[in-house]
Amino acid sequence: MNNLKLLDNALLSENALEKFYDVYENNVELKNWLIDILPEVELSKNQTQNNPWHLYNVLDHILHSVEYINEMTQSLPKNYRRFLAYTMFFHDLGKPASHTIKEADGKELDRFFNHNLEGEKIVLREADKFGFNKDEIKIMAKLVHDHDIFLHFYAEDSDPHKDHYKKVDNNLINLLIKDFDSFGDGKQILEFLVFVGRADALAHTPENAKSKFKIFDKMDEFLKP
Repeated sequence: MNNLKLLDNALLSENALEKFYDVYENNVELKNWLIDILPEVELSKNQTQNNPWHLYNVLDHILHSVEYINEMTQSLPKNYRRFLAYTMFFHDLGKPASHTIKEADGKELDRFFNHNLEGEKIVLREADKFGFNKDEIKIMAKLVHDHDIFLHFYAEDSDPHKDHYKKVDNNLINLLIKDFDSFGDGKQILEFLVFVGRADALAHTPENAKSKFKIFDKMDEFLKP
C-alpha cells in the first residue's frame, strides 16, 4: 500500500489520531515522505498550545478535529469527506510558523496570530501532493484562511460583543455566499466552512468553545433549503 493510501486510511478513520500516530511513528518510509512534503507536521507535534482555548498540542488538536469532521460528514460522498478531512489536517499547520509568547497575568501564553494565513500558504504549496486538483486547492485554501471567521460573528442580541461583531442573519449569509461564489458553489463552500468551524471548536476547551455553537446552529438555520 502506498504512502498516500496509508495516510488516507488513517485520516478518514473514526479514530484518526490513533491511526495516524500508528503509521507515522511505526512506518519510517511514510514518516519521511510526509515530513519531506509537510515539515510542519513534526513541528506541530512539538508545538504547545499553552492558552485557555486549547487542551492539546497543535498536531493532537488537528487530529481530534479530523475525527470530529469525519463523524459529522458520514452522509456525504466519499470525495467530500476526504476533502474535508484533509482541510482539517491542514487548518492549523501554520501555527508553528506564527507562534509567539505573550505574558498575561504573570503567565506565558502561546499565541498564533495570522496562523490562518500561514496555513493557506501551506495548502497552496503542497495540497496537490495529496491528489487535489487546482479548483479543490483554491477552495481548501479559502476554508483554511477563513476557519476562524466565526470569532467575529454573534448569534443572539444578548451577546456582550455584538457592537464589535457581525450578526448572523440573511444579509451576512448572502454576503458570505457571494464571496465564496468566486471559488465555486458558494452555498456549499459555506456549508463546508460550518463543518470546519464545528470540528475545530469541538477540539478546543469546552468552556471557551460553547458560545460558537450558537453561531453554527444559527448559520445552519439560514442554510437549510
